[in-house]
Amino acid sequence: MLVKNSDYVKQRNQGVFLGFTEPSNASASPEQVWFTGEGSLVTIAPPGAGKGQVHIVPNLLTYRGPAIVLDIKGENFQLTHRWREQNVGPALKFAPFDDDSHHYNPLDFMDHKNPDKMWDDARLMASMLMVQSGKRDFWDNRAEDVLAAIIAHTKQSRPAHEQNMQSVLDDLYPTKTELEVFSGEMQNSPIRALRRSGNILSSMPEKQREGIFDSARQHVDIWQSGRIEKITERTDWLPMDFWQPPWKTLYISVPVGQVSTYASVLRVLIGQHIKGLIDSAPSREEREEQGIPPILLLLDEMPQLGYMEPIPYSIEVGRSAGLRTWMFAQSIGQLRKTYPDADGLIEMCYVQCFMNPEFDTAKRLSDRLGHSESLLRDKKQRIAEPQELMGPEYADNIITFSRGNEPARLHKLFAYQNRMMSERMAL
Repeated sequence: MLVKNSDYVKQRNQGVFLGFTEPSNASASPEQVWFTGEGSLVTIAPPGAGKGQVHIVPNLLTYRGPAIVLDIKGENFQLTHRWREQNVGPALKFAPFDDDSHHYNPLDFMDHKNPDKMWDDARLMASMLMVQSGKRDFWDNRAEDVLAAIIAHTKQSRPAHEQNMQSVLDDLYPTKTELEVFSGEMQNSPIRALRRSGNILSSMPEKQREGIFDSARQHVDIWQSGRIEKITERTDWLPMDFWQPPWKTLYISVPVGQVSTYASVLRVLIGQHIKGLIDSAPSREEREEQGIPPILLLLDEMPQLGYMEPIPYSIEVGRSAGLRTWMFAQSIGQLRKTYPDADGLIEMCYVQCFMNPEFDTAKRLSDRLGHSESLLRDKKQRIAEPQELMGPEYADNIITFSRGNEPARLHKLFAYQNRMMSERMAL
């Protein structure tokens, strides 16, 4: 549901800010437009269009509920964490390049008390570790199987202080004796899938096994970084903690240009949080009774992370669980390269925002906006031609589609141009 600021007093803690409308007359003031319904959002805009200052920063400075943000360059943390600490709750920062980073060990997310669930958690983690740039081959598929088996074995058999990614890496570089030991331990596991993995590892031809291990090593090499080792040795929070007040904010910060390099790490964090948040979500009745707001998940430059199965899951299932996913991409084409059903993914979002589109996206928007009758020419004409949508007339606009509403031409509100937000950023 879209509401304007005049209707929004009672719902202010629950909605996200989209932009503002053109005043109806010279004496009227522009009205802010907010999305207060359930469901996900997507913003498509090229670099420099203002995604951060128009949508990400304003919502981190106004939304009084839990939030998780993929923070490219760390600017969102710098501009918003003080206000959120003082008015919302603790601000956590996972930042490989910062000395004051919080810590998160992904193996602490796994449930060792439930063997079946632990195997599912290991499979999820293995799939997130594997960053795919093209079609998978035999070696990648088997490497994911081996990673899942080693992760599950590490969680099941290692002492608590060794249940981390460094132990997983150690088992990817085993001596012959070490390989015999841990494959034998797998064969005696209470988890049937792990027993099968142990059987395969112990009987696999050496050359084939080495090829599979080498493929796995390439995908997880970034975890050998001293920066990553330091901040993944223990855990300062778990995904399910975001349902408990005070409402937490997690900034996952990486320098510009480093998203692809650290994609394996970022994918694990985001994938585990999506699954953990949905699995542990209170019922809708509990959320309403206890006043628990939706958890806002802001994924800037999402396509750079590669295809992630938890993303469609968060959009399809997260809505009813109180997870509000907001995807950001540079173009529809960029999204299509990563997600085979990118158009379906966009259509599943309740709100779709477009800024400064390139031609293919502008053509799509022009077609979608449709035609109007021309009294002078006695024929239909496009409401907006693609060239118009790309040009200066729409440079400061956000073309917005939302379910149950007419398309809207909103105006951008840059955080630094707004007095209230500027004051909050100055903290």
